[in-house]
Amino acid sequence: MRSIVCNALFILFVLSSSNCKAQVQNGEEPIRDPVELHEFKVSVVDAAGNPIEGAEVLVGGVRCQEDPGSWYAWPANNGGPMPIVPTDEQGVARFKYPTKVGSAGKYFTITTLTMTFRHASYISERAEANVDAEAFEQVLKPGCRVTYSAVDDSGEAIEEFGACISGPGFNAKWTRTDGTIQSMAVPDGAWQTMLVAPRTDGITLFSGILPARYRSGREVTIRNVTLRPGLRVRGRLAEVVPRPISDGVVIAWSQPRPAKEAIEKQEAIGWSDSTVIRADGTFEFASLPPDGRLQLIAVCRGWVIADQPRFGQPGGQIKAGILIDLESADIPDNLLEDVELPMEEAGAIEVTVKHLDGRPAAGIRVGASPNQKLEDHGTQLLGEAYPSIVWIRSQIDGTEPPNYWQLERKTRYLQETDAEGKAVLYDLPLGSWGVFVGSDGFKLLTENEQQNRLYTEISVDVSQAETVSATAIVEPIGD
Repeated sequence: MRSIVCNALFILFVLSSSNCKAQVQNGEEPIRDPVELHEFKVSVVDAAGNPIEGAEVLVGGVRCQEDPGSWYAWPANNGGPMPIVPTDEQGVARFKYPTKVGSAGKYFTITTLTMTFRHASYISERAEANVDAEAFEQVLKPGCRVTYSAVDDSGEAIEEFGACISGPGFNAKWTRTDGTIQSMAVPDGAWQTMLVAPRTDGITLFSGILPARYRSGREVTIRNVTLRPGLRVRGRLAEVVPRPISDGVVIAWSQPRPAKEAIEKQEAIGWSDSTVIRADGTFEFASLPPDGRLQLIAVCRGWVIADQPRFGQPGGQIKAGILIDLESADIPDNLLEDVELPMEEAGAIEVTVKHLDGRPAAGIRVGASPNQKLEDHGTQLLGEAYPSIVWIRSQIDGTEPPNYWQLERKTRYLQETDAEGKAVLYDLPLGSWGVFVGSDGFKLLTENEQQNRLYTEISVDVSQAETVSATAIVEPIGD
């Protein structure tokens, strides 16, 4: 085991982005680092200037004066749960926002609010507003009027289903009437559309990509769309990985029709899912979109996916896994099996956190952010899934889907130190890692604070499949 001692100045670390420890929309967790709150007023109107009642205003994030190029998820630790506010009969919504983001170790001044506006009769819009504005007005325009109904492959009507639409149509709000789903919030475009119905037996039904072109002021009605069971996928990790397997997960990213033109125009659909790897190294997906191509990414204790070389992937520490062309694969009886995932050894970092007097510091958060790259899409935390079926269920139930920027989620790459002040981050692709350390009551000493970054970090090199040790010293905030 190699050892690194880091006496780096660390401000209090509150994980930002998808690692953020924050309140969910209806959470009861108290504000950890209260700051002054200001009220902001938003007006939502139609193209003629008439107020729109019942529009949903969701405040998802902020930008800051000290770091204008970065976007920060809504700082629940400073301002409470993320605002989701309906407009009143005057088309007005009011909410309070924190004037700063950060902790007692360091604060940045909020200059900009990022908001999403949604209504079942209007196209969803995303906008940024300067907090110094006395008021902000958002104009919403009606989209295409859309109606869908669905049946299974026996011709029986399906009552509970949702629509997965690419591009800006993803945020469209839907209503349910007499066995149909309806919306007037789909924007102009040839957005790929797929109907999806979850069943209680764990099987999900999918349509193909529907031949729909959406235009404002027009109607699109497609009835009795046939939905069929998705593709079952079975596979295993390569034999190089010792059994039994622990802490294993496979991420699936499906693109039912990955046409180049649709991808370039952001009109292509993607579907995300995950499954646990069994102790014997096998895994199974019960139901995925059966067409197009399928990307698989795996991680387990001590091992990560060995990427399949292909054009357009980042390489290095950002994992991209393997890509399967379903159109050319041999898939009898809607079952793709004997998929073997290549794997390579990973490293680990053991961080020991101490007080100034040498006592172990327990309860200190330690984290890193290895990423995975989805095909023709963005990056996200390695081994993390944002299952698409959750959005479909929220459509069916008429509830708000979870905001993954706000959910408090424990991951393999975010741990807390134990009674001995130790925390281990396993399953790291080889390379140099920024390691975050912090807590609600302590800051870490540093010699060179990064002035334009809210959360500083230490660098630890993991060049071999082994555990590297690092030590950090903390002192109480305010000292």
